[in-house]
Amino acid sequence: MTDKTDFSIDSLRLDWECNRQANLAFSYGEHQADCQSDYDRSKNAVELAKAEAEMQIRGEPGRFGIGKLTEKVVLAAVLKHHEVQSAQDANITARHALDIAKAACNAIEHKKRGLEKAVSLFLAGYYAEPRFEGDDKEAVDEMRKKDLRSRSSRNRRRKSENT
Repeated sequence: MTDKTDFSIDSLRLDWECNRQANLAFSYGEHQADCQSDYDRSKNAVELAKAEAEMQIRGEPGRFGIGKLTEKVVLAAVLKHHEVQSAQDANITARHALDIAKAACNAIEHKKRGLEKAVSLFLAGYYAEPRFEGDDKEAVDEMRKKDLRSRSSRNRRRKSENT
């Protein structure tokens, strides 16, 4: 269910990101609810398997290699029972899926806050081109040219060193 690209923000398409946020929150919330339901069912299956195993063990202790029935011996035999172990494995798997779904919902909530901040930055002009007056613009243009020249000379040196 989780697509990690759902958690990133495309700052160039904030309108699209904001429009799809509610749908993402709903679908991940729905997935979390499904996982919670599966986990609850698996917990019930573990309890049922334990009860059935206990009834089998108390009914035929010899079949399970038990000479004298005591509470501790029955509890140990229940935990060793293959159906109980299988149900516990399924429960662990369901719990893991639930934890992942909760983490995804948490990430969607973080994305929501990130979108709010990105929109605030956009409205404040964070992504706008810098404005310069007079000599400042010329100085910045000159710095850009020097930077480009130094980058290209470094790249040429690297290429000549590699060959």
